[in-house]
Amino acid sequence: MLWLEDVELVKLSNDMWGRVQFTRQNFKYEPVFNLAKLFYYNSSPSINTGDEYTFSFLVPVNKLFEKYLYELIKNNISDELEVGYQGPVKYLATNKKYMQLKPDITLYSESGTQCIIDAKYKEVINEEGKLRLIQADVYQMLAYSVRYECNNIFLIYPEFINEQGKNMIVEEFSITNYKNTVVIKVIKVDLGLKPDELATRLVEVLIRGLDTKKLLAGGVRR
Repeated sequence: MLWLEDVELVKLSNDMWGRVQFTRQNFKYEPVFNLAKLFYYNSSPSINTGDEYTFSFLVPVNKLFEKYLYELIKNNISDELEVGYQGPVKYLATNKKYMQLKPDITLYSESGTQCIIDAKYKEVINEEGKLRLIQADVYQMLAYSVRYECNNIFLIYPEFINEQGKNMIVEEFSITNYKNTVVIKVIKVDLGLKPDELATRLVEVLIRGLDTKKLLAGGVRR
């Protein structure tokens, strides 16, 4: 920031963008300038040929989505529960380090893993209003259940404009695993809600299926 000490703040206006001239001394700033111009006019790059030159970039939205959910849960869950992100890392094979498992979000206590959450930034409801669940995702959740000895599994998806509904829980599956029953709940979250409201609704759904009532004594952290 020391390099910007002599830079003065200016109030942007529409006509200022056309007054900037690029020369051999400042041409390297032109892509960033044009990118700022896109943001100012609330535009976006396209595949069509135009007069502006800039660069494109990709945002790992799936990582952003799971990190956002993690922060919401971590800051609002009961004090009796710990929240893990991207772990703990285990391996499905028990005799060697093979088939690595790394859950997005894990809720655990002294008695073990209470629930596992996997965030998927993609549509889970098709255009006909039917559930579009990929079998590979379900198999992945079953692997988590076996290795982490956890029967409460959540698949969380964003709610898109054409999928608006009152219920956060879209579907629930019960799968018998020897003497245990694994419950996989498919959830949609409305990212348009204020963080506090979304956190309250999400945490209430997550803790509803926990077995030990004493873990719920703290409720939602205020």
